[in-house]
Amino acid sequence: MRSLTLEDRELFDRYFKRFPPEISELTFTNLFTWQKTRPIVFEERQEHLIIKADIDEPYFFAPVGPSTESLLKELAQEAPLSRVPEELAKRAKGLNVIEERQNWDYVYNQIDLADLPGTKYMEKRNFIKSAFKHSPEFAECTPEIVKECLALQEAWCNLRDCSSGTLLGEDQAIRETFKHVSELPIMGMAIKINGKVEAFTLGEPLNESTFVIHFEKANGSYRGLYQFINKAMAEKLSSYRWINREQDLGLEGLRKAKLSYHPDHFVKKFCVKL
Repeated sequence: MRSLTLEDRELFDRYFKRFPPEISELTFTNLFTWQKTRPIVFEERQEHLIIKADIDEPYFFAPVGPSTESLLKELAQEAPLSRVPEELAKRAKGLNVIEERQNWDYVYNQIDLADLPGTKYMEKRNFIKSAFKHSPEFAECTPEIVKECLALQEAWCNLRDCSSGTLLGEDQAIRETFKHVSELPIMGMAIKINGKVEAFTLGEPLNESTFVIHFEKANGSYRGLYQFINKAMAEKLSSYRWINREQDLGLEGLRKAKLSYHPDHFVKKFCVKL
């Protein structure tokens, strides 16, 4: 197996176009930009793309190809598989299948996030009214404002501990994404208040009907700014039926926040091993 580089995007995109992924991790952007904390190695095997997280306790992602269940036992003999979609996990005969609730993706109806209809979204609409008081302005997340977005990310980390764990990995992934923003299929936006970037969001198409949001950051001192950029981005995604906002990582606060937007469904994921 060999290490993933930017030059491998064409190969990965070809597989993902032919076999559209369900899970948020299976985009080239996600795999490439998280490599400082989750190095990726891969190979083509029996007309399938085999992807492995080359960490202290390595694991495979589900194989990408025409007959993925045929490779499950072979791969499980080498290392466990993680983030395996439910339909494939159901076909893992003779293997142990363990639910990974912390990795389930939250999937929302695009119209719900764009319109925030009804009483169940009343609190979100009230937050957004608060954000409007600061006269937020939209800005495309282009290379020209990358430095401002990175300054916001640095300020965000200064209020928290981004020196280890998930926040370190996320910080590194955000910086890698901005570093290669012109070379990756990223779509995003930024919000300026008083001429300064105070929020940004980044994502990309996951499949024909689903857009996945990878990152969303805002200056928390502006009440309602997170809700504002969430809705604004959803409004831009009218050509997609679904918006995947990734997983909660088992963090209680993050789970509560994602549930508060009333997901339509989850992309359930499982560990498959001997």
